[in-house]
Amino acid sequence: MTALREQPAALAYTTLGITLDLPTLNVQADVVSVPEEENGWSVDWLGEKTGLLEGSALPGEGISYIAGHNHLNTLETGPFLFLSQLEENDRIFVRGASGQLLEFSVFANERYAPDEFAAVHEKASEVFNALVLITCEDESIDGGYLGRRVVFARPL
Repeated sequence: MTALREQPAALAYTTLGITLDLPTLNVQADVVSVPEEENGWSVDWLGEKTGLLEGSALPGEGISYIAGHNHLNTLETGPFLFLSQLEENDRIFVRGASGQLLEFSVFANERYAPDEFAAVHEKASEVFNALVLITCEDESIDGGYLGRRVVFARPL
């Protein structure tokens, strides 16, 4: 996998008709597609949505990587603000475009360096059809982020 980028891009997203529900955090968010570009995925435009990273499978059909913001700006929070609070066995629900409901259970919540996608993929590969939620963590003085918060969940 390549790195997430935070640079602006004028991208049109594709609505997937999928909703992500994190009941423990009281979060519901639409899932849209995030196209992969030459240097990774540009996610700055996601806003309150979450994005399935191009190259990953739809939930329940292989490893799914879904990114979301922790903050939108200094006054607004993103859907993954409290992702670090998810604990082992917390439930995650994904409602598909045709209405089917998929249930997942958290099996790990870890911090990675921004460029450690190989390690993230290795961890995700431990479970068949894993769901992987990703957000930035530890904002640096220059406005970037020093890490990624990654939650891994298995289908039930």
